[in-house]
Amino acid sequence: SGNFIRGCTFSPDGLCVLTCTASDNLFRLYNTPCTSSYEAIIDGVEMKSPCPTPCERSLEDTVGKECNKPSAPNNGHGTETPKILPWNSALTAKEGDSVRDYKWYPLMSSCDPSSCIFLSSSREQPMHLIDAYDGSIRCSYRAYDDVDAIEAASSVTFSPDGQRIVAGFNRCVKVFHTAIPG
Repeated sequence: SGNFIRGCTFSPDGLCVLTCTASDNLFRLYNTPCTSSYEAIIDGVEMKSPCPTPCERSLEDTVGKECNKPSAPNNGHGTETPKILPWNSALTAKEGDSVRDYKWYPLMSSCDPSSCIFLSSSREQPMHLIDAYDGSIRCSYRAYDDVDAIEAASSVTFSPDGQRIVAGFNRCVKVFHTAIPG
C-alpha cells in the first residue's frame, strides 16, 4: 500500500519509540517494553503483576532484567523460545502533509508531561511542537521566504539545552527560540 515507516527514534529517556509513516503522515508512539532488550511485553498480554510505570523505572534499570514476561514454549533444546508479538501504538498524531523531519525535545522525561514533546516539519506547513501524551499541537513556528510565504523546514533539531530550534531551509539555516512560538 506504500505506507512504510520513514523513521524511528527513541525518546531521550529511552522509554518511548516514535515512528512516522509515509502515505498517511501519522506519528505513532510506542512505549518500550519493561523486559530485557531482547524481548517484548505487548499491550493486551496478561502479566502476573504490572510493570513499573515510566517514572518508577529507567532504561538502565530494565536492560538485562526481566519484568513479568509471558511464558514461551520450550524449543526442544532445554531453552525457552522468546515469544515475539507485535507492538501496539500508545498514541497516534496526524501531520498535515508529508513529514520531512522530526526530533524529540532533548530534555524529555516521561515523568514530566510538560517535557513530553517532539518537533515536526512537514511540506507546506509551519513547524509544530506536538504533545506526546495526547497528540495535540502545542504551538507552531513559522518561517517566511522572501515573498512572505510560509516556508517549510527540510530538517529540524533542538539545541542541547532545548532553548532553541535550529531548522534547515533552502540555502539557509534559521534559529527559533523554543519559548517564543509564532
